[in-house]
Amino acid sequence: MALAGVIVFLGIQTAEMNYLGQYSTKRDYISELGNNNSGASLIFNLSMIFAGILIAIASRRLSKNSYSKWLTIPLFIYGLGTLGVGLFPSVPVPTAHGICAGLLFVTGPMVAFNSRKYLVGSLKKITITLSFLSTIFLINFAIAQSSTNYVENIGGIERWVVYPITMWLIIFGSYTSHKENLPA
Repeated sequence: MALAGVIVFLGIQTAEMNYLGQYSTKRDYISELGNNNSGASLIFNLSMIFAGILIAIASRRLSKNSYSKWLTIPLFIYGLGTLGVGLFPSVPVPTAHGICAGLLFVTGPMVAFNSRKYLVGSLKKITITLSFLSTIFLINFAIAQSSTNYVENIGGIERWVVYPITMWLIIFGSYTSHKENLPA
């Protein structure tokens, strides 16, 4: 799961660097990286597909290790959403892409918040903060999307939905991997 978070973050960054033409992290949606640009779209879509598969596998692994269904089911849905974002670029298949993006936007903060019961101290506080930040910006993003006016910083708002949960994937994935490798 930690690897999936790293892949998402670096996949987005690398696709932005390889985007041919004008791309603005302030004005453009993250998903634009998966459209109409062979180098950037290949990097972005493959990153999302691979990360989605890793997240789905992690949810199954956590389920087998007695983690709550309140954690593992939303995590699995989050993984499917991530996989779907890579499989269904927003231009050729906007409906499927929108459903997948919606799944990961909604389940990401939920699963991060639900993971708090497995953490203590600062990791618990960081996780709650990240899920809260993502939720606040998700609401802001939904309002901006429904606005009839052009929103100049829609790409920046979307990143505040995605990046906190990406950070959580790295944190919680690292924590659970370490915990499972401890001697019995």
